[in-house]
Amino acid sequence: MPDSYTFDRFRLDLRGGELLRDNLGVALEPKVFALLSYLVTQRGRLVGRRELLDAIWPDAHVTDASLSQAVASLRTALGDDPRNPRYIDTLPRRGYKFIAEVKEESETIAGELSYHVVFGLQDFVLGPGEHVIGRAHDAAVRINSGEVSRHHARIVISRTGVTIEDLGSMNGTVVSGERLVDRHELREGDEIRLGTIVLTFHTSGGSKSSVTTPLGTKDEANG
Repeated sequence: MPDSYTFDRFRLDLRGGELLRDNLGVALEPKVFALLSYLVTQRGRLVGRRELLDAIWPDAHVTDASLSQAVASLRTALGDDPRNPRYIDTLPRRGYKFIAEVKEESETIAGELSYHVVFGLQDFVLGPGEHVIGRAHDAAVRINSGEVSRHHARIVISRTGVTIEDLGSMNGTVVSGERLVDRHELREGDEIRLGTIVLTFHTSGGSKSSVTTPLGTKDEANG
């Protein structure tokens, strides 16, 4: 099975267990994520309501109302209009069909990347997970300056990329000239400004390659 699927502006990361829109995470309850994953992997065909109930809630007795609520939550997260669907088509009393064009992505990783935040002569090496930038003693990237808030910004490293967000700091966070109001994707060489404090983001190490297979619906791919 592929590692991830992309459709429109979304990326469904099965291994990482997350849905991203424009590289930013979309909050989904576990059962709603499972529903989306099942519909995408079964794209292009009608999936019956009973099949979905058995697949998403295999060890629990739930009613059709639970499925309807999960579908409604998923549509809200995707911004899908049931009257004019782009992603999930409803066949009344029968089930649902995922109708968007989907691409499969399989990644192979040759070596491990390492991530660095550089401040002057200091080189902070970061691994997967969350890393706070600030002047507090528990900050992963500790900058002892009055211009930097105790918990100023946060970098998140996942297998799908690296993002940074401001944590309500006094002086704000600016990345490559853009003041952050939401999470922002970090790229090699990005300059991070905290007031007049300047940090630089770098990657080093192995290389990552990906193989992308464009598909229409599942029926088209098999036809």
